[in-house]
Amino acid sequence: MKEQQQGKIFAYALLLLLLFLGLIRIAFNGSGYFLRLELIGLLFLLLLALIGFIGYKKCWGESVLLLVFLAYLGNLVAIWFYLHQTYLLLTLLAALGFVLATVQGRPERKKVAEEQPSSIIIEEPKTNFSPGRYVASSRSNIYHEPRCDWAAKIEPSRRVWFDSKEEAWEKGFKKHTCVV
Repeated sequence: MKEQQQGKIFAYALLLLLLFLGLIRIAFNGSGYFLRLELIGLLFLLLLALIGFIGYKKCWGESVLLLVFLAYLGNLVAIWFYLHQTYLLLTLLAALGFVLATVQGRPERKKVAEEQPSSIIIEEPKTNFSPGRYVASSRSNIYHEPRCDWAAKIEPSRRVWFDSKEEAWEKGFKKHTCVV
């Protein structure tokens, strides 16, 4: 897995180096306002690429690199519009980098997400069909008094009964406004 990740980083570095060198050559063929604007843009893209490489292991770096390749594509479109020249090889390299950055080949992220328990999941308590003083649904975390309109809507197979408020609270249930 690390070999695949290292290969992807190497591919990003090679693509960005080729793009950077190509855009430097284009910038120095221009003059005046175009040269200054391109140099500022190149410095910005270089800084953004550096940030992307720094954050690559933290899961957000690949998104930054995606933005870098998108910015390179935008820069090449602007050059085409301004100079009326198409740099097909650089455009293909930027498009390749963009596609490479959109492909999610990092299962470590998914594995981490699967290992972490979700705080939203509510364990369903065992259903107890004997009546008590309070009732709740096995799919909720709120208990009611049996006379409550909401309690009447709970399907009989999902009813959980409690003898006291403390018992319901200990099992993770909160009281409804009907409970005095």
